[in-house]
Amino acid sequence: MIRFTILLIVIPAWFSALHAQDQEVTVHGAIMDKETEAPVNARVNYRSLPYGNIVGILRGSEFIFPFNQKEGYLLNVEAEGYLPVSLKVSPEMANEEYVIISKILLVASQVGRLIRLESLIFEQGRSGISPDSYQELDMIVEMMQDNPNMGIQLEGHTDYSGSASQNMKLSEKRVASIKKYLRKKGISKNRIQTKAYGGTQPLERGTDLDVRRVNRRVEVRILSN
Repeated sequence: MIRFTILLIVIPAWFSALHAQDQEVTVHGAIMDKETEAPVNARVNYRSLPYGNIVGILRGSEFIFPFNQKEGYLLNVEAEGYLPVSLKVSPEMANEEYVIISKILLVASQVGRLIRLESLIFEQGRSGISPDSYQELDMIVEMMQDNPNMGIQLEGHTDYSGSASQNMKLSEKRVASIKKYLRKKGISKNRIQTKAYGGTQPLERGTDLDVRRVNRRVEVRILSN
């Protein structure tokens, strides 16, 4: 009796894609604003993996290049006013038409943005933080944890009644208390700067209690991201 052995060879999808006759895998990319999905003109640097023997630079809100490396490519996308993005494209990502489609969403840089802590209301002449303020401060903590390169400046303000020198000292104490809270939550002191303005930059003019309460505030300015 003659016996036959059947050898089953499974060919990976990427191998088929790369070696199908007269077929070439291409990478098609579209670069957009994450919030609006509007096109963003960017610079795309790509290099083959693992050694970078194939490199290229593309510009625009859309790009296309041939995929002739089975290991994949590393893309670095940069656009003015946005945080840079790095991503890898690999052969397994190709569809039935031998195309890798990449939708790249860029997040606008927040450098220079000023965030007013609306729930952080100080009593007149005091620098203590009320538990009612913790939720808003925890949002700042979460934002900084999500953006490990972010640096901020805490800017303290008082109302403009009373002694200017005492107001300056009080605003210093207020930003110091906020910095202390953020540090207890694990944010490095090197990422937090402070600046005191006293009563020199009021939001409103007047002497009634509501105006004074509005002027007693701390603002967060994003310095780096």
